[in-house]
Amino acid sequence: MLRLSACGLLLLATGLAALPPFAHATPLPSAPVGTAPRQWIEQSHLIAPHRVGSYRWQSTQFDADTPAVGAGFDYRHADHPDIDINVFVHPAGTADIEAALASGMAEFRTLLQEEQQFGVATEVLEQAPLNLPRPAAGVPRALTRLAPAKDIPGHRFLMTQTVEGKRLHSASYLFYRSLYLYKVHVRAPEASMSRGDFSRRADDAARRLVPAIEVLNIGTCG
Repeated sequence: MLRLSACGLLLLATGLAALPPFAHATPLPSAPVGTAPRQWIEQSHLIAPHRVGSYRWQSTQFDADTPAVGAGFDYRHADHPDIDINVFVHPAGTADIEAALASGMAEFRTLLQEEQQFGVATEVLEQAPLNLPRPAAGVPRALTRLAPAKDIPGHRFLMTQTVEGKRLHSASYLFYRSLYLYKVHVRAPEASMSRGDFSRRADDAARRLVPAIEVLNIGTCG
């Protein structure tokens, strides 16, 4: 079961008691707990801060009827409101890290092809591995065998896009962390800044937001 909440922090979790400064609770499903042995994961709590440095939470996308799809969080930088930032988080399971990332990248390429049908033209300028440092708290001990690396493994795609005749800087990031895939999408009008400035700001958004959004798994693994 996975749920969501917001207020100082956004929290996606189930059966969550009030945890100030949390609010906006919305659930994701868990296996029943009874006389049977405890499930490996009974609940997952996805916690996203309202503030991460200069980044401010704006909105959340989550459908309680399809919890396995995951949740999206929109952020804005206080000094650069013209940059759109979305962090989408969804379950990836216990797959091998590289397999999970490969699956995520295949989904991303399929999405680009589908967007073309709606008039979104994309040119991928660069694709490369990009690992992020883990938060100081680290990974729960029970999960270290699934994610033994010191860094959060991932990939970065730098792109240029044209939407309804408007040219955009665009960057997408994919990371695997605590049994979840994190997908970060950043866009800004080309006229608003140089490609170099955009790339630095997009990287900063990924480096700050992905480690800040925590997944707490509860069950025999946690």
